[in-house]
Amino acid sequence: MAATAAAAYRRAVRRIGIVSLLALLGASARLPAVWAHPLSQDEVFSARIATTHSLIGAFHRILRTESTPPLWYALAWLGSRLGAPLLDLRLLSVACGAALSAVTFLLARRFLGEWAAAAGAALTAVSYQPLVHGAQLRAYELLTVLVVALALLLALELREPRRALDVAVGATVWAGLLTHYFFVYAALVALIWTWLEPAARPVRRRVTVAFAVGAALAAPWLPAFLIQYRKDHFWWIARFSPAIVVTTPLRELVPLGAGAIGAGLLVLAVVVGGVVRLSRISAEARLVGALAVGPIALAALAWAAGARTYDVRNLVATAPFLALGVTAALSAVPRRVVATAAAASALASVAWLSLAQASLPGPPFARLAGDLVALGWTPADPIAVAGNVFTYRAPLEWYLPHGPLFDVSRPTGAGCGAVFVIARSRAFAEGLRGVRSARRDGGFVVDRLRRLPPRSRWLTILATRKTPRSCVRPLQSRNLAPLA
Repeated sequence: MAATAAAAYRRAVRRIGIVSLLALLGASARLPAVWAHPLSQDEVFSARIATTHSLIGAFHRILRTESTPPLWYALAWLGSRLGAPLLDLRLLSVACGAALSAVTFLLARRFLGEWAAAAGAALTAVSYQPLVHGAQLRAYELLTVLVVALALLLALELREPRRALDVAVGATVWAGLLTHYFFVYAALVALIWTWLEPAARPVRRRVTVAFAVGAALAAPWLPAFLIQYRKDHFWWIARFSPAIVVTTPLRELVPLGAGAIGAGLLVLAVVVGGVVRLSRISAEARLVGALAVGPIALAALAWAAGARTYDVRNLVATAPFLALGVTAALSAVPRRVVATAAAASALASVAWLSLAQASLPGPPFARLAGDLVALGWTPADPIAVAGNVFTYRAPLEWYLPHGPLFDVSRPTGAGCGAVFVIARSRAFAEGLRGVRSARRDGGFVVDRLRRLPPRSRWLTILATRKTPRSCVRPLQSRNLAPLA
């Protein structure tokens, strides 16, 4: 008896140690980006919501500028009201990232060996989409951890159904539906599994009731959802593309684009092999396999039917299940080889991605804004940017003095008092020759010109309402009008 108790104690201590290390891995991989990266375009909108004086005002901003529900923004707003500095609010996502690694392990150890579960959770911790969004002022990491928590709660319901678990399932569904609309796909997959899985028959009705209660509590937000959807914030998403769908599992795990078809097909084949292997293990494993590919399939079907909402980052909650699918596919390899390779890959990924996040934070918007002011920029002066205009517009609005609002504009051909240009050095050198007064900062060039060069198609104009209309012509379509 004493020996059995001692063995159980040692197992519990070992699991607590593994969970703690995985949480530490998840947090440490995300922390370097929290204070190193400037706010991106989407994060600027989150920052405006978080710094709104009232919660009602924050909800109005959510309706006007966002395509997601309000829960995460409400948490960020509360943190801001309690005095947290703006960048520190990114720690909400870091905390979710740490919890994600731990919860993924607790789920996976129910049907995989302990070390295989740890390897899958470590792969989740450094998977590209969860890692990138795990240090941002956005809701993606909260969405991901809620989906994994829902899977764990359903697995617990199978073994020992009780009222507390029913309440937890309903609360998770409520929170997920109010965090991100793509939670619906994961919830539908989980509900379908509940009704098709023979082992879930004893808990089928109580789980369905819990889902229904959670959905009913979230339903008052539906009118707001319709308002957001009609604003067409997904206008930039192209028509259905099989290549993007096929490469989604790859792009959830590593930083490659939709053009990597060969690698995408390979990863998809590995994931499918893992899902097949999971289907032979247990009911919980079959749920994990369904959540790896089911939401992607449902989102792709909606996209093919005409709903242009498919985006790889919106499917970030599939990443932990894809990682477990890969782990299951590799479980046929000897354990020592898998553990060693997984540990080495995880450490290499953390080192490389952490270094990349800390040293390559993207456009240094705060310094670029300072360069513009130092060169004499005023709100009456247009700014010409090279590249994606949406990369620059909101961050420059945030970092420039007095928070100007920019119209995306075209030059009229008439002269302007001054034109300021921001471009990466190479693009700048190709378009403008003989520049001597330019400021170079973080791989970008900022300069003040008397007029735009004759060939300036590679430049897009940002102008405020104070810019003379004889100089620029604003493009005031619904998708280009300022969002503030």
